[in-house]
Amino acid sequence: MDEFYLAKDMERIIGFIKAHPEISGMSFEQITFWGGFDYVVDSWYLRGGGKTCHRVFRKEKGYAYVRHRPPTVISERGKDLRELRWIDVKTTASWGVKLYHYSPLFPKLVYDKCAYYSSAQWAGHARHSEVWAQRVFMGLENPFRVHNVYGYPSWLERFRGQHPEAIREMISDIKSGRLKVELRPTEDVEALLKNKGYRVGRALLRLGSFFYSSENLLIRRVARYSWGRWNSRALRQMTRSWACES
Repeated sequence: MDEFYLAKDMERIIGFIKAHPEISGMSFEQITFWGGFDYVVDSWYLRGGGKTCHRVFRKEKGYAYVRHRPPTVISERGKDLRELRWIDVKTTASWGVKLYHYSPLFPKLVYDKCAYYSSAQWAGHARHSEVWAQRVFMGLENPFRVHNVYGYPSWLERFRGQHPEAIREMISDIKSGRLKVELRPTEDVEALLKNKGYRVGRALLRLGSFFYSSENLLIRRVARYSWGRWNSRALRQMTRSWACES
């Protein structure tokens, strides 16, 4: 279990469902934490639709859960519930409701998940997940490919918000020693976030994400293969140059 919500958000969603029993389901935008409770990861993959999570589904007799990626439920007539009275991610985001995703956080969980992905037939993009876990998640070898869907540019940012109540309790238990769990060292992440070159590169990739999100297929392809591959190497070198100068 690595997905959480703020208590007030859950209360709002429950209240909305009770007031609108006709809705078929809801989607939410995720915040993905990385390497520690103070850091989040963003990427072209996430901005291109990967942030959207389908999590609430209407349950009726004859309905069936038919697919996990993406989660898909069909009605007794075979209709995808997202094609009915669905509350989309733009609507829930406008309410301020977010899904807090704590997947790439603890080293053991990351290694276990990457081992699973490496052997899963459906996870074609994740054949080298275990290498990513060792070199990037633990070694921060490529600071612009930090998301586990590493075929897209990605970057780290500092989390400025408030964690869900259950996570705050877990953090307290870890600090007090009541909960024993291996944490990833974060000195390298802190140094990276303070690096001027990394901040510049991150800003450029945010700009590039607007081109990648274009509805024009040609523009998307140019952005993916030009910005996404060549500039990732160039930006990494720029970060190293700034690090040498500081």
